[in-house]
Amino acid sequence: MQRLLSFREKVKTFVDKHNLPIRCIGKFIGAMIMLYSAGALFGSDNLLSGFSICVGISIICVFIPFSYSFIIFAIVCCIYSMTISVDVMFLLLIICLMMYIIYNRNFMQYGYLAILTFVLMPTRLSAAIPVFVGIFAGPMGIPPMLMGILIYYYAITLNEIMNNVTRNVGTYQLYQLVLDSIISNKEIMLCLLSFLITLLVARQLYRAKFNFAWQVSIPISGIVYAVIYLYGSFLLEIESSITDTIISFILSMVILEILQFFQNVVDYSRVENLQFEDDEYYYYVKAVPKIKIMKEEFNIKKINTQRNSLIHRKNKKE
Repeated sequence: MQRLLSFREKVKTFVDKHNLPIRCIGKFIGAMIMLYSAGALFGSDNLLSGFSICVGISIICVFIPFSYSFIIFAIVCCIYSMTISVDVMFLLLIICLMMYIIYNRNFMQYGYLAILTFVLMPTRLSAAIPVFVGIFAGPMGIPPMLMGILIYYYAITLNEIMNNVTRNVGTYQLYQLVLDSIISNKEIMLCLLSFLITLLVARQLYRAKFNFAWQVSIPISGIVYAVIYLYGSFLLEIESSITDTIISFILSMVILEILQFFQNVVDYSRVENLQFEDDEYYYYVKAVPKIKIMKEEFNIKKINTQRNSLIHRKNKKE
């Protein structure tokens, strides 16, 4: 454990020391992943799909504040959907504008959760989304998470519909097909239900007062997600793989435990319960100290080389 804590402090020190280049590299890689994920899900091949264009847009994203990530994400998704159909692009634009006006303009720091949800949904790390939002964002992360889910299924639905209908279909009919497909999709309802319940469970356990609540909340909420998703798939007759769900659960929980380890580590063996009062209230305080590893102290022993050489010469003469 001591070695892990020492490694944690070294990593945090390195990150703090090179914060600017690490943030730039992270924003660049994140933008590239977002562009390729949007292109793959919308199933479109346009100007944004070129490698050089993706690199150029990712470089631009490096210089844009991170709080505007949702705006960039919405613009990219609208451009991809426009290459499929201008009509459905306006529908997605209206949804993104409503999201921005109602929520995102006041809580811009959580906009990245929509991108994270959109990117992780088709992967085996989808189980990490509700637990991550519940632990690190709380209820304020619900709207962007739901927005990411909506855009993900919107892209899939749009791609399937455009492959099965002619290009000269009317605007109203196209809107009706998209909305009906989304509303009648049982998988969307199951995803929303499992994500919301898991998020609330993770949040409540994470804020609980018992020891090791931070560590325990991650696997328990992950188990809740897996049970709800598998049982819901059985009831709604949705095809789902038990193996994929278990693998998703294990990978997600391991990654989240690592993130939690680097965020905060406390020493429950030195818990202090304090009690005091003022004129109006009694106060009961539980203080749990954080674990911090100080820099390693080295004891340097100086060896008198001159004395050793004299002893060596004396032994040689004898």
